[in-house]
Amino acid sequence: MTVRKRGNKWQARFRWYDSDHELHEEAHSERLKADAEKWLIDRQMEHKQGRDKKSTSFLWLFDHYYNLYKVRKIRPNTKQAYELARRHFKDFFGEDRSIRSITPDDYQEFINKFGDTHSKKTVASVNEKISWVFRLAISNGYLIHNPAENIEVVGKDARHIQYLNLDQIHKIIEFIENTQFAFRSGKKVEIGTPYMVLAAIYTGARLSELAGLTWDDIDETNETVYIHRQYATRPNEPLKFSPLKTKASKRKIVIPKKLIIILKGIKDDNDEFVFHTQQNNPVNAQAVNLELHSIMDRAGVEAENFHFHSLRHSHVALLLSKGVDIYAISQRLGHSNFDTTLRTYAYLLNEQKEKENNKIKKALSELL
Repeated sequence: MTVRKRGNKWQARFRWYDSDHELHEEAHSERLKADAEKWLIDRQMEHKQGRDKKSTSFLWLFDHYYNLYKVRKIRPNTKQAYELARRHFKDFFGEDRSIRSITPDDYQEFINKFGDTHSKKTVASVNEKISWVFRLAISNGYLIHNPAENIEVVGKDARHIQYLNLDQIHKIIEFIENTQFAFRSGKKVEIGTPYMVLAAIYTGARLSELAGLTWDDIDETNETVYIHRQYATRPNEPLKFSPLKTKASKRKIVIPKKLIIILKGIKDDNDEFVFHTQQNNPVNAQAVNLELHSIMDRAGVEAENFHFHSLRHSHVALLLSKGVDIYAISQRLGHSNFDTTLRTYAYLLNEQKEKENNKIKKALSELL
């Protein structure tokens, strides 16, 4: 493993033996000697990953675990959670931090800092994914003790969910139904973003689920919409269909006939998607959130920090106020676990409980 001057450049040579004891060699040239030396050091460290347990970095083992055990079977949302865990670990510890050098105190400090800006639920998710890597390290002989074993998971308290009250919902519906919006470029039908807001109020579906709706997903005869996939809506995300979060997310939900009639009013010949932007593209998160805030301003609805996903919460609040059973709501939302619904909407359920308690007190008082 040498660095020598070759003409007007510096050449680094890296030699290694494989598992069959065959010698391999790789050469690389740089204009500066320091750059050639850095390349050689990087190759030496890279070669030690997984071979020299003392030198193996946490991120190498993280990637090894993810690619070997996880990547083929996890959903897109879980993939993003692993990417989040990796990115924040790298930001805190650096690219080359060896797994053996991470102490429980180091790891707790990382968790504390991450918890300063993230919810306790997100911190727990990141800790879970990193802990699996530490467990793999122990089983493969890299570590004796798990630095995450007795960690205290911290984080910001979960915020109360944001939702609109019935009066605000009615204002938005009335505004959309009585407003003519801009036409799509070269078409004689209106843009889809305002009507996606309307559909979210009536269905409680997620933004990506609505973005992926095509006309064959709407059953006018049975007044249902079939949600069976989602479409990319985030910036820099490949524009394509992808599976839903869980198997339970695939569902048929009933919708009012009135909504179907309204949506048919924005359908143009040869349309595949239900909702389009002004440039005839599928709807993205930025476009629909801008439209939502514009509608709220023009309809005179004030709700601080309100965003598109809050319409899903508003849908739940609406159904609860009408006495719809929470289990039926859970199935409508596509939650795989009923407990998820109870945890997410505990705040709303407590409000509903207070109203029911007042009804009970009134009914019992009338007996006296």
